[in-house]
Amino acid sequence: MVSNLKTDFLKRNNDRQKRKTYFKKSFLNASLKIKLQLQNDILSFNNSSKTTILKNFISSSTYFSNISWEYLKSFYDFSFIEDPKQAKRHQTIVEAVTRNEQLDPIHFEQSEIFNTIFNELKLCSVDTQRTKNISAKPISATIVLISGVFNEMFNQADFQRGVEAYCKKNNVEFIVANISGLKSSLHNTRLLEEQLKQYTHDNPTQRLWVVAFSKGGIDLLHYLKKNSRFAAKKIIGASMLAVPILGTYHLEKNRVKLLNLIQHIPNSPLQNAINKYGFILSPEFQTALDANYRQPWFKRNYDNLPENLFYTALSFDSNWREGHAWMKLTKIILNTKEANDGIVETSNALFPDYFFGVNLGVQRGHHLVGNASSAYPQEELIEAHIIYLQYLGVLES
Repeated sequence: MVSNLKTDFLKRNNDRQKRKTYFKKSFLNASLKIKLQLQNDILSFNNSSKTTILKNFISSSTYFSNISWEYLKSFYDFSFIEDPKQAKRHQTIVEAVTRNEQLDPIHFEQSEIFNTIFNELKLCSVDTQRTKNISAKPISATIVLISGVFNEMFNQADFQRGVEAYCKKNNVEFIVANISGLKSSLHNTRLLEEQLKQYTHDNPTQRLWVVAFSKGGIDLLHYLKKNSRFAAKKIIGASMLAVPILGTYHLEKNRVKLLNLIQHIPNSPLQNAINKYGFILSPEFQTALDANYRQPWFKRNYDNLPENLFYTALSFDSNWREGHAWMKLTKIILNTKEANDGIVETSNALFPDYFFGVNLGVQRGHHLVGNASSAYPQEELIEAHIIYLQYLGVLES
């Protein structure tokens, strides 16, 4: 018994040291990156947009604080990097993926396979002595990123940091769709039509893999319904990250209802702001996210989505103490009994049983893990998607 406790402690302490080394390296890299960014912004201050410089400063400082906090936690975090009880099953899945052997779907769910791939990549990034047996190969498709609400506030698209890392390493192209985070899905559908048609016209041999976040995924579903023929020819698949596929119940909260009553007061400052700026309380915006609208919409229209595409969905779950300060605030203001990431209910970010898409499960994380300033392992998450899709044979090299 004493021997087991000693072995357990030594293993935990060894994992703590590895985690500490990893985050120390991340801390130093972040410091250098921010220093170079500040130098560049100062040198180009007179010629650059002040808004862009401000976005860079906020993003860089937030990222630095997040990495600093993770580094501080690594001094006292004695949790296991890898759960010893799951190590054997974990290795079985990794070996099967490495050899491209299909696992029995009765005993291994697709969400478990994806989660194992993601965990293996995280283990390899933290433990430099661990041999990385799986990695994403280059793909022939162009990655299209579609962001969600308030995307204009940030200096990068959601999950762009992770996509950039993969594309730079593998010489793969990616583009960021220029849409409005506060406009309706009809408005953004038109923007997507123009941009994707133009891109494929300029690059006729390229096909597209679309990675959509939050409301960007809702806009994408509307786009695919309306442009199913074009999508069937040019789009390989769509991956949804924290997308309220079946809507959200947050809009039913009394606080939101009260604001809705106020905004209908004729010529009120709130109504004028909504009309001028397309604020998030606008009726068309709320309708796009309301579960009472989204669930019937998806059931009516899923048959109209192109069937030759692959569809994946991944949701996130966090408690109010975790993550970004904004997410803590939304957890308090828009509290709900259902598991959620601060904005979207976990179950509503997954495909319903009647749809043929693949649910990749639930990951720990708040709704802003895709932000450039997040310390979340975006690079590993994007690579895990690609490895998994290559394992399924739907994303070709």
